Amino acid sequence: MTARVVQVYSDSKLLHKSKFFLLTAFLFFTSLLSAQSLKNLLKQGEEAMQQKDYFSAAQVYNQIILIDSSAMDYQYKYAQASRLNYDIAIAEHWYRKIYSKDNGKVFPEVSFWLGEILKSKGA
Repeated sequence: MTARVVQVYSDSKLLHKSKFFLLTAFLFFTSLLSAQSLKNLLKQGEEAMQQKDYFSAAQVYNQIILIDSSAMDYQYKYAQASRLNYDIAIAEHWYRKIYSKDNGKVFPEVSFWLGEILKSKGA
């Protein structure tokens, strides 16, 4: 009886270890794919900006924001593309968000663009 309990306990530990390993491997590969797609999206966004296709650039940067909304450079790129595409409400939202975190340290031009947007709105 004791040997059976030990066997069941060992099998249970092995099952938990293999589940943990599979979950870790899955998360690792998912993060690799996400990083790769993020790289590709950034390249697409930069190319669209260079071609002055601000609509496409804004769409691409929006997809990037959906993947990682915490990086201020992505927020800034999205705000820039949105402003140049005349999506003023979106640009204002992201400029405000950047300014509240950054306060003009890394992105000093954000306060200028935010002021320009507010001026154009008559605020």
